[in-house]
Amino acid sequence: MTSVMSGRLPMLALLPFLFAVGLFTIQPWSLQVGPIPLQVLLIWLSAALLMALRVRTFFGLTTHIGFMPILLLLVMVMGTTYRVLDNNLEALRLFQLATGVMLFWVSAYISLFEEGRRWTIAVLMAFVSISCVVAVAQAAGLAGWTWQRTIYFGTSMSQPSGLEYYPPALAYSAVGAIAFSLSLVAVRTKERALASLPLLLWLAGTALVSCLGLLVSASRSGLAGVAIAEMVVFVMAPLVGLNVRRIATISLVAAVVLGAALMVYSELEGMDRLSVKIDEVEDDYRAGKNWSLFLPVIAANPWGVPRSAYDAGFIGQSRNDRAVQLYLKATRENAGFDPHNFFLTSCIYFGLPTALAFGLFYVLVLYRAGRVLISCRSSTPEGWYLLCALGANIALFVHASFHNASPLFGEMRGWMWLGFLLALSRSLNQNLSGRGELRGQC
Repeated sequence: MTSVMSGRLPMLALLPFLFAVGLFTIQPWSLQVGPIPLQVLLIWLSAALLMALRVRTFFGLTTHIGFMPILLLLVMVMGTTYRVLDNNLEALRLFQLATGVMLFWVSAYISLFEEGRRWTIAVLMAFVSISCVVAVAQAAGLAGWTWQRTIYFGTSMSQPSGLEYYPPALAYSAVGAIAFSLSLVAVRTKERALASLPLLLWLAGTALVSCLGLLVSASRSGLAGVAIAEMVVFVMAPLVGLNVRRIATISLVAAVVLGAALMVYSELEGMDRLSVKIDEVEDDYRAGKNWSLFLPVIAANPWGVPRSAYDAGFIGQSRNDRAVQLYLKATRENAGFDPHNFFLTSCIYFGLPTALAFGLFYVLVLYRAGRVLISCRSSTPEGWYLLCALGANIALFVHASFHNASPLFGEMRGWMWLGFLLALSRSLNQNLSGRGELRGQC
């Protein structure tokens, strides 16, 4: 711990990382450098600067992260490389994964520093709030110019998406911010820095605006993710000295405010769509039908389906082959869509070994955070941050369970939150071990 945290966090490396975090929440509006989005280049720039300025501590992060997470990351990279070489999979997938792993690494390093955590959360909350304000404006028939970079531009359809391509992408930004800010507002503010009234008002405002943006986007999985995350935070709150009655009161007030807002703005575009989508949950193929449809496909294609199955223009394995036909039949019965579950989609496009490594990595990071909270029972700012970050990651995990995009499949924001969570888990664990403040094995 000491070796990794020695010295100050280099601001020269922090700045490009913060710009990238902001741009990842408004991706359609980011600049391009040739075919590469600016935020991707900024992540690699931040990593290069950390390697140059803090080479020993940056690579020393391997011992801080632990053997098993790094092994699982290597399995993901090797599995994706195999797919690229064996099946002519677009090299873009491998580059996306490499960028995600680098984002995870940089985020983990920066999150070990208090100033790094604060700046990262501040930038993320600011950009998410702006995007969600735009979504509410879109629902009210305003900000018409913002539609031009959504998938609905030039079509008769329109569903509020903020400064993102479409609603699920907005939800990927919003659910983590909502879960984190709601949780942090509810934390018992013993520390002066956390008790600041302007800070609390800002966090509460971010949560409220983001909730409204999520509601008008009609993202059921996003709303479910936030609800489940807050229930977990509620259950684990006493472990970090949180007044449970306070979080219950805040949650009730938030629900009343949101309910009143929905009554006032019940005519907003998106509200009727959300109501219809909630009524259709039982018939949604993502409620279980996708597993029965695609598990036979995965069993027949354990290394991933051939590219010719989903790319009709690609010359490769015949589309009449049984393995290919199984995939085509499953998608037809699934209304023409992929599974809309991050694990099933990963199995199909990356192969079962890579998907298992990714799933285990995700679960391991969440499990370690929960175990540290249960074992350490630390009523400190680090413990509070860890609980909030756990809530954010659970919200993202639930949301990704109903969509194809995930950290493995091009959704970079998940890598940032995973790095944030793992760094806090290991940091709290080692700090309390050093101070002899453990209750049991931490």
